[in-house]
Amino acid sequence: MLCLNGLNRFVRNTKIDSNTLYLGEWATIDEKSVVIKSGENIIQGLEMLVDISGFWRNGASIAQQSAFFPLQAVKKINGLNTDNHYSMDYELWGKLLLEGCKIQNTPVRIGSFRTYPSQKTAKRFHSTISLFKASVKLTNLSKLSFKGKFGINLKNIKYLIGFIYHHLRSKIGIKRRIGRLWKKE
Repeated sequence: MLCLNGLNRFVRNTKIDSNTLYLGEWATIDEKSVVIKSGENIIQGLEMLVDISGFWRNGASIAQQSAFFPLQAVKKINGLNTDNHYSMDYELWGKLLLEGCKIQNTPVRIGSFRTYPSQKTAKRFHSTISLFKASVKLTNLSKLSFKGKFGINLKNIKYLIGFIYHHLRSKIGIKRRIGRLWKKE
């Protein structure tokens, strides 16, 4: 959702460069439009973007509702990968950074993101697997050294293994608790 006068404040306060990904301040709101949390962008480059446990799953992300990007660069990378249902915007940011776009924060809240239980980003398991796949793809396309790529991919694999372990443990635990309740009746 766009914020009232957010676009006007952005245009008035920003010198536009055709090779820059502009990231404004963001807010997450609930179904009743109450602000749950807000902040500014922390991600400053590709290495931070692809570090899932260090940044992306640690409170830092790029808020798509407050991002402006150069249309020519998006066209050059063939836009969004719509086959990547759960992390298409993440992959877009990565491809723009690989294309040479730089990030510039802008102190303007441009948009708010409404959360609700049935949205696709609430499907944490599927979105994390998708995020991991996109991260590996972006890391391997980057100009990082072999050691740098290996280090990031290894860190993300460790995160993914831990995530899947806790996910399965949670699922099994829930089934056991339900099974015990079922047997008591």
